[in-house]
Amino acid sequence: MPLMNFLRLENQITTSEFFQENLPVVFLNQIKDINIIIGANNTRKSRFIRHLIKQDFLVSLKSEFNLNKLYFKSQKIFEPLNAVEGIRDQILLQVSFSGVPEQNKISQDLNSYFSAFQSSNNSITLSKIIEHIRDINDSLKNVALLADFQRMIKTIDLLLPLINQLSVVYKIIEKSKGLNVFPNATRNIVDNLNYNIPAFDSSNNVLHFDLKLRTIVKVKDYLTMLSQLSFEEMKADKVYIPVLRTARMLEGAQSDIFAQTIKSQYKLADINKLSIETGLDLYNKIELARNGRKQKRKDFTAFEDFLSEVFFQSRSVDIVAEKTSNMAGKHITISIGDDLDDVSIHDLGDGIQAVINLLFPIFTASNGAWVFIDEPENHLHPAYQNIFIKAISKNETILNKKLKFFINTHSNHILTESMLDSEKTEILIFSRKDKDSSNIQTINGNEYEILEMLGVFNTSVLISNCTIWVEGITDRVYLRGFLEAYIAAIKSPSSLIEGLNYAFVEYAGNNIVHYNFDYLLSDAKVDDKIQAYFLNANIFLLADSDFNKEERHEKFENIKRKNFKYFKTELPEIENLLPKSIIKKWLVIDVKCNVQEVEEVFLSWKNDVKLGEFLTDKFLITKNKRRQFSAKNGGGTLRSDYKNRLAKFVHSSINNQTIIWKELSESSRLVELMGELYNFIISKNGMS
Repeated sequence: MPLMNFLRLENQITTSEFFQENLPVVFLNQIKDINIIIGANNTRKSRFIRHLIKQDFLVSLKSEFNLNKLYFKSQKIFEPLNAVEGIRDQILLQVSFSGVPEQNKISQDLNSYFSAFQSSNNSITLSKIIEHIRDINDSLKNVALLADFQRMIKTIDLLLPLINQLSVVYKIIEKSKGLNVFPNATRNIVDNLNYNIPAFDSSNNVLHFDLKLRTIVKVKDYLTMLSQLSFEEMKADKVYIPVLRTARMLEGAQSDIFAQTIKSQYKLADINKLSIETGLDLYNKIELARNGRKQKRKDFTAFEDFLSEVFFQSRSVDIVAEKTSNMAGKHITISIGDDLDDVSIHDLGDGIQAVINLLFPIFTASNGAWVFIDEPENHLHPAYQNIFIKAISKNETILNKKLKFFINTHSNHILTESMLDSEKTEILIFSRKDKDSSNIQTINGNEYEILEMLGVFNTSVLISNCTIWVEGITDRVYLRGFLEAYIAAIKSPSSLIEGLNYAFVEYAGNNIVHYNFDYLLSDAKVDDKIQAYFLNANIFLLADSDFNKEERHEKFENIKRKNFKYFKTELPEIENLLPKSIIKKWLVIDVKCNVQEVEEVFLSWKNDVKLGEFLTDKFLITKNKRRQFSAKNGGGTLRSDYKNRLAKFVHSSINNQTIIWKELSESSRLVELMGELYNFIISKNGMS
């Protein structure tokens, strides 16, 4: 199983504000590099961010199991003992070390335990075990430093061998149906050690042996799992970018009154290593970055290069905290390329100002910092929201800093982009539990349900310069990746931004018949179809081959408008556009199919057969069971889980450049599609 990151939350036992699966969140699971926090209003999203900011110690525990569930499950291990009076104080086992060779590992381990905890008669009771578990749990929920964690692990390492031996002894008693076979049958039965169990009845049966054994096994399992934990102490700076922010200078303000207000209202004044970035101090921060140490200057140059590439067609950009002898106030100016006149930051437009305000403190943050952002979408066009999330997830300078982000957002654009990289990104969904607390759940794969929770409407369709109509969500994922690879390969000078230069519309298969793509004003009163051009004037319509509906294809092909382009893949599904080398990679790397089997299957590759139909029953899972790729009643299409996995595999491989356009271009039809699509987008954005 893969390791999961658990973030320890302070003060969650006495006053629980945040719950997961009806349990207070002491250890929040699945924390990743980018953590997107979503939910309705008044669900304590911003409070959660401030809760993390106020923590003195940021601690991550890595585990294969759900640590939060395990912690609370351990609280119930000893509950069955309440039904038996006096059982806790009965001696479970007494050990004699006389005559035992020193090289006996078990003897050494038990002797270490009894010496460490000063047990004069070398005995153990349930009360003592309960005390140990309570101490271990207290250490676990309060662990702050590596030394604390190491002390806890040392206690576990001392206790676990004894618990293991108790398990061995009581399983022997279980086999004897409760009869106390100790000490008479001790030698050569259990590790040559002398054991004594004084708690037995008149028939020499060990009292409540079955209940004791069940308890011992639970303790053993718990300690075994805890012993596998790993610890990471985050000695990190904290950067907080609140909702209260602006890139404009406030006349008469001699200090950052926004930051002072936030510190006062939310009791953040005494937080160590915290920088509150409201933008009011941007002038001073730019001055320090430009004139600071080498690494700060290097980070600042990387920020200027980013702005140059994304907003100014790669023309040089210089941001200056301007000083003149006769100028009152503080002014930030920007030089762009060979332009003679500098531009005031206030004349750039609110969108670019907002991007600068968001990304400057991120580019200049210290390595390993934790960055907390409230509603980054404020004042940002959807395309700029995409720029923001792509910057923090893909920009090399930011990635090298190994930052950790917690972002509270209501933006479907940020959320949608985040969903494409599940390895780096976690979605935390907040909902109201009661007036004093909130539930936190992680994404369950139902993307549309999450978008609906946000009250999302496809507004980017209305404000983009053209739309790409595709059948479903996987088509959208593929085309994003294909475009990225194609643009990189042709070294396009034009930077295309989703949500601004283009947007996707999913028409869901046969629902395409409900749209009219050849709208004429005279038809308005008689045509009851949805007029596609009311959504967006420039449309690129992509469709798979549907050999039973040739008249539909002919209808679309006959539409002769400059702002409409129809492209038929000539293949059953979009997956058939993929070169076989990429499908083979996916089967080996993601699906874990046998390499030799994959090579043999693809000797008969046909790209005009649906992929689910082609792959089904070709690969063994077990000796008598073969892998089913085809969806039930799906006509040979891939099962939805495989369909999503293949799309995400291709997209992420293009992102990390393990798949490049050279390999994709082995598919001649894909080359045709991307050439047509790229030229259409360029032409509708005035870039051709």
